[in-house]
Amino acid sequence: MDGTIYVKPERIRQYVIDLFGYYHVSKADAGMIADNLIDAEIRSVTTHGLTRIPLYTEKLISGLCDARAVPEIVRDYGATALIDAHDGLGQVAATKAMELAIEKAEQFGVGYVGLRNGSHYGTAGYYAMMAEKRGMIGFSMTNSGAFVAPFGGVEKRLGTNPIAVALPAEKHLPVLLDMATSRVSRGKLLVNMKKGEPVPDDWALAIDGSRTTDAAQAFRGILLPLGYKGYGMAAIVDMLSGVLNGSRFGVAVDTPKDKPIVGSSFLAIKTEAFCEQGEFRRNVDALIDEIKNVKLEAGTDEVLMPGEIEFRAEIANRKKGGVPIQPFQISELNEQAAPFGFTFEEYL
Repeated sequence: MDGTIYVKPERIRQYVIDLFGYYHVSKADAGMIADNLIDAEIRSVTTHGLTRIPLYTEKLISGLCDARAVPEIVRDYGATALIDAHDGLGQVAATKAMELAIEKAEQFGVGYVGLRNGSHYGTAGYYAMMAEKRGMIGFSMTNSGAFVAPFGGVEKRLGTNPIAVALPAEKHLPVLLDMATSRVSRGKLLVNMKKGEPVPDDWALAIDGSRTTDAAQAFRGILLPLGYKGYGMAAIVDMLSGVLNGSRFGVAVDTPKDKPIVGSSFLAIKTEAFCEQGEFRRNVDALIDEIKNVKLEAGTDEVLMPGEIEFRAEIANRKKGGVPIQPFQISELNEQAAPFGFTFEEYL
């Protein structure tokens, strides 16, 4: 990537904390946002990294997000709980929800926490990996604004509704499935639009229902589902995250003139509740070895596990000096800081 520089994570973290401080976000809460965005960037998931900052600041400016909201446990029943985010910042409530799920899994073997009245929470995989880092299996899913057509339709009815599952291994990298149920995430369209790059014509439809390769038209248009299976998964995620949790669902989620009412769900599983300590990790390793030890298709160098590309990117980026920042991001981060009299370059 021409012009890419590498920045130490702690410098970017301080920039995010300072920036959000001007929007009356506490240092602790801004730190949660920063950690989530940095995790995406350092794994080269630019679609859900720093490019999302304008989305969050715009919602804070317009009052669609409450900078001072405190997530509240409104139901607590054994291994399950329900949290009301009270229209707060997505990463703050989601982090606390997964922390509670992990706490319950330590006690009960499993912990399932629903979240209502939330906002965009970044990458789903970040929360699944919170459990993995504790030696557990982690699940995270969320609904989102209705930007996606159902399979066979040409009108928006569902969100990109991502789902993530993280599993620990022993000698191998963790396994992390983190996917949108649409053909691509909306963030991918956003990044291509900012970089002035076209998109494949099977990613999204223009607002009139026609195929388009123009990223801006696609971003304003209608995302296509990941086939009929992706559409089915999107519907289920909406039912488990929106309907079950008493949050909004379908076309009612994240409407432009209303508050962002997003629903999410988090699950942590303590593997020792099902098998001997260490047995699960060893068997995950064995399955990975079995999957990778396969005759390869012509033109294929190796079989990769879910999440392996991103974990390798993280290792490479850390060796190069930290978080990769592209020129368009520097300009955007400077624009965000300009109203408050500072620049992103001051943190380089």
